[in-house]
Amino acid sequence: MYRGYAALLDLSLFNHKYTVRLYDHDGTFIGEHLNDSVHSVVDYDACVQEIQGGIHSYFTTANTPSIRQVYGFDAYMNHSCDANAYFPLVSRSAEIMAYEAIAYRDIFIGDEISCDYATFDYACNGHEIEVCQCGASNCRGQMLGFRNLSLEEQVFIMHLCEAEILDAFFKESKDAVLLHSDLPEGLDVVLQSGDNHLIATRRFEAGEEVFTNTAILISLEDVKKKFVLEFNGRYVLLDNMNHFIHRHQYVESVGFDSFMDHSCEANTTQEYTDNAVYTVVADRTILPGERLTCDYGTLQCIASSKFVCRCGASRCRGVIES
Repeated sequence: MYRGYAALLDLSLFNHKYTVRLYDHDGTFIGEHLNDSVHSVVDYDACVQEIQGGIHSYFTTANTPSIRQVYGFDAYMNHSCDANAYFPLVSRSAEIMAYEAIAYRDIFIGDEISCDYATFDYACNGHEIEVCQCGASNCRGQMLGFRNLSLEEQVFIMHLCEAEILDAFFKESKDAVLLHSDLPEGLDVVLQSGDNHLIATRRFEAGEEVFTNTAILISLEDVKKKFVLEFNGRYVLLDNMNHFIHRHQYVESVGFDSFMDHSCEANTTQEYTDNAVYTVVADRTILPGERLTCDYGTLQCIASSKFVCRCGASRCRGVIES
């Protein structure tokens, strides 16, 4: 829609007041508005430098810390819990930041452009919305910044958030851990019937290597935490029981491979070369769009587990035990 800019200013030098002068696209002066910190956002990057990593005291009042992102005409954009636009960062310097305004869905003439404050404001210092009246069907009831959302709500919008917001969250959180994974070429993760599934995006022949992956080994103590998986710009809150491989002495996080389904007539097999590295090979021809599957019952040295299988294979064993 447009490229926007925000000045990074120490508002304490101006008694937390400033004037915005608005001009039309042809340079015609429209008017000016006297603003205060309510129309600006705490700049987290500056906070890190000021507080040297102590981010807990960072979110106190509208006037601390002093460096804030000061916007122009779009400082008057309203919040919506179902916003129709988002604003990824393009660049920043010590004095200014640039961002793209991108329509999240079709916006028609006369529609109000809205943004979700939680995607760029960690704590909404100075402009908290105690009772949200955005009218969206998924309205959260209030907007106190990303920090005050539930973990499920946070993960749902992480792909829209500025990097500094996610950095603040994972540094502050004692229970949430961010894991990274890269999807190999020829694979994708798709949402079908409410669940994520690993699929092929090209043809694999029988005996062909599909991918090699390196698992992250997690201690039995740490597995009690909440894990968020990021892959190719997407974020998923993992189910520790179903998305991890539980060994006797540790747990494996296998990244994108967490979404490979079980089948009693699996189309792949896997072989470990050490505790963490394994290769997946096609057992038969796999066509584009087909789900990748493995036989969970063939995994070696995993903690005892048992589940009812509904894979639909003609030779389905009904109950899978390991």
